[in-house]
Amino acid sequence: MPKKEADPVPTVQTVSGPSARYWSTYQLAFLAVLAFALVAATAGVVFSLLQSTPPAEGEIPASTLSLAPTAPAQGESRILGSLPAELGEGSGIAFSPSQNLIWVHNDDPGPAVLFAVDLDGRLRGSYELPGVAVMDFEDLDLAPCPSEEAASCLYIGDTGDNERMRHEVRIVAVTEPVVGGRGPEVVGDVRFTYPDGTPRDIESLAVADGRILLVSKGQEGWSDVFEVRVDAMWQGGEIGAPVTARHVATLDLDTSDDQNRPTGAAVSPDGSTLGVRTAQTMYRFSLEDLTAPPV
Repeated sequence: MPKKEADPVPTVQTVSGPSARYWSTYQLAFLAVLAFALVAATAGVVFSLLQSTPPAEGEIPASTLSLAPTAPAQGESRILGSLPAELGEGSGIAFSPSQNLIWVHNDDPGPAVLFAVDLDGRLRGSYELPGVAVMDFEDLDLAPCPSEEAASCLYIGDTGDNERMRHEVRIVAVTEPVVGGRGPEVVGDVRFTYPDGTPRDIESLAVADGRILLVSKGQEGWSDVFEVRVDAMWQGGEIGAPVTARHVATLDLDTSDDQNRPTGAAVSPDGSTLGVRTAQTMYRFSLEDLTAPPV
């Protein structure tokens, strides 16, 4: 029987010379870079944790106060700043495009004062309205004046009536003050009653196309819109007899919930919609048909 040849012994080929040294050096360099990256990342996390401190109770984190380069998405809002201490209960608000600021007044009775506030919430000036006594200022808007004393006027509604006992309420128009310049001057004043003689609590006012629109708060369960014409305002001399506001519409808005009662209003810049704000929601109604559901 022939002798069986033994299976060949496997051999291992070793690599030596420059290529082996190169591979070993590459591995070492890779591991060194990886280790440095891990150490740097860990140090960064630890440093951030050491540097950051939670906001104090009631404090707004600084990140929420920064202005993004783009406008917020539809349905979102963004905090710009906080109102100054002088505005303990800011009520009416109107934006002034010419001065890039907002006009605000307090809700409580007392001296009639307008506050100019920039878009960061800093007070730019305050102006007392000469000869104007306040019962319950609730809202204001900026619009063309009822006469030609100035280009723009602030229309202020002294229309608040929580107890619904005032059968006669008032709107005052003053020229828009210029920060660092002239103060306000009363150029229009009108008293009015409601067509059915029933008092309303009105905390929302907006001016559009020569009409002063007044939105009732709606303690009755619904919200009515009334109109007083700008040209009905007194323009010098003695204040005339009260006018009767015209009922325009009943909004498609359930106000049986006290958190869904209108407390502010404004007309959109293009004049197409009436914005109505409650404690929780901003609604937009078409000015062409205020009885239609909000758009």
